[in-house]
Amino acid sequence: MLNLKRLALLIKNDIMMHRHTVYIVIGTIIGILLLFNLISPHNIYTINTDPTAMLWILFLGGIWVTSLTFRELYDKEKNYLFLLLPCSNLEKLLNKLILTAIIYPLVVVILYTAFYWLIAIFTKLLYHFTPALFDPFQATIWLNVASYIVIQSVFFLGAIYFKSHPIIKTFLCLIILGIIISIFTFITGIFLFKSLFVHGIFFLPNFRTLITPVEKSLADVIHITFWIVLAPTCWIISYLRLKEFEVA
Repeated sequence: MLNLKRLALLIKNDIMMHRHTVYIVIGTIIGILLLFNLISPHNIYTINTDPTAMLWILFLGGIWVTSLTFRELYDKEKNYLFLLLPCSNLEKLLNKLILTAIIYPLVVVILYTAFYWLIAIFTKLLYHFTPALFDPFQATIWLNVASYIVIQSVFFLGAIYFKSHPIIKTFLCLIILGIIISIFTFITGIFLFKSLFVHGIFFLPNFRTLITPVEKSLADVIHITFWIVLAPTCWIISYLRLKEFEVA
């Protein structure tokens, strides 16, 4: 049974227990932004159209944070503290998921926005010039956040499945899966979807005008699988894996 009040307390407790990690993450984000602007000072003029630093922090930082999510489950001296928490497995999973898939990207966007707004204020005070303020409500920003949530779900699953080096092992699984899918697609394409290889379904922006209706349907299936099927599937498998720890 899901209890929202209990879930909120669980999230708060998790943040307090790992507050040192939270401080490190925040400090690292600020440090990266400072370094990024020292290396590329012109970034202050392009942040609205090219928030490169934010995307690096969002994806790489988010994957790293996610990899730490379930490390306590594999610590024989500490895992009982997590397993004996007075809450359901669903609440335990949602706690970790909300922290890494929702709160983390929100913190990144907020810190990135605050950082560049402060720079704009100092620039105005020192040089009497006001650069364009970063707009956190751009559609591209939230499209990237949505992409992060989907991609993060795969590493979230890897974090609960692999005892050590979850990032490396998850990447390895993705590479193997990608090779298998590529081989299957190649063999299928030879017989059914010839223009798939002639025109390049993934790399041409106008591929929908170059392929057959059958091939377009295949592209739609891939699109739906990524945006709708992938993340929920990873979350469900993660939940089932978490239940296995309770039984063990």
